[in-house]
Amino acid sequence: MPLNIHLIFKTHLDVGFTNYARVVTAEYFNRYIPSAIQLARQRRESGQGDRFIWTTGSWLIYEYLEHVDAAKRTAMEVAIAQGDIAWHALPFTTHSESMDADLFRLGLSLSQRLDMRFGKHTIAAKFTDVPGHTRGIVPLLAEAGVKFLQVGVNGGSAVPTVPPLFRWRDPSGSELIVMYAGGYGSTFVLPGTENALAFGHSMDNLGPQTETQVAEIYRQLRAEHPGAHIFASTLNTFAEKLLPVWAELPIVTQEIGDSWIHGIGSDPIKVSQFRELLRLRSDWLKAKPSLVNEPAFDLFQRRLLMVPEHTWGMDEKTFLGDHKAYSSTALAAARGKDNFR
Repeated sequence: MPLNIHLIFKTHLDVGFTNYARVVTAEYFNRYIPSAIQLARQRRESGQGDRFIWTTGSWLIYEYLEHVDAAKRTAMEVAIAQGDIAWHALPFTTHSESMDADLFRLGLSLSQRLDMRFGKHTIAAKFTDVPGHTRGIVPLLAEAGVKFLQVGVNGGSAVPTVPPLFRWRDPSGSELIVMYAGGYGSTFVLPGTENALAFGHSMDNLGPQTETQVAEIYRQLRAEHPGAHIFASTLNTFAEKLLPVWAELPIVTQEIGDSWIHGIGSDPIKVSQFRELLRLRSDWLKAKPSLVNEPAFDLFQRRLLMVPEHTWGMDEKTFLGDHKAYSSTALAAARGKDNFR
């Protein structure tokens, strides 16, 4: 039997890093998402077979539908109905260790809202860059019906010492299948089956691939895997292929620590204010559970969710570029430079 390679086209979202968060978001809303919709439609309508299906976290799709004009909203709704755009269960990559359970659930609720609106059932999720997450997310993901989590570790971090595919189980007995890969996701052949997962990834905030880049990704994969059936797919579709081998996978019960979480320590004022808002949010909901149905409170929650997003500022390599000003005197002198302001 030929190998079936599920090809996932994805762009890595950093809410920040390449520019200010508001600029990055506007770029996605005004350019990248419309471009992805257009390219996916063109390739689907061409009948050539090699489709482009763009996958992203649920936050981008949810907020896009909330904020764009009627014409763009309709185009997105059509793209979703045609299978051109897909979301996974997580809003974006977070530092999960910095969140409380209810805020993590809120993030998962965005995909659940989209599922309800569009008649989907999302069972797959993806984290990118951040190499480790607290085991405390396992029961929350399982509670939301997530069966599969793919983690692509940034090249600047070591991949945790875990099997490439395993069942992650917490003390309550909740579990899900987890796949670990170095980089933003490489080709993974599922042992004992005819299925494999591959990523066509554009890098940080570069938007969807062009027509030429999509064709090149297909060409490269066919050169690497002669005779394989390669097709645009979704994480959900691949996750369904994992379920029959669930019982055969090794079990991991340990924590997998986050060695990427430097941003949290860089801004103690922001973190203390964030933690206080988490406490207040919990108190307010206990006192008045119906707050969850109020639009203003929902907007507040969605804004609060942005704090543990994994980016935490702009790329210091590009926008700071200083690895010498470590002493007090050197730092005092450097703070007068443009790149420190």
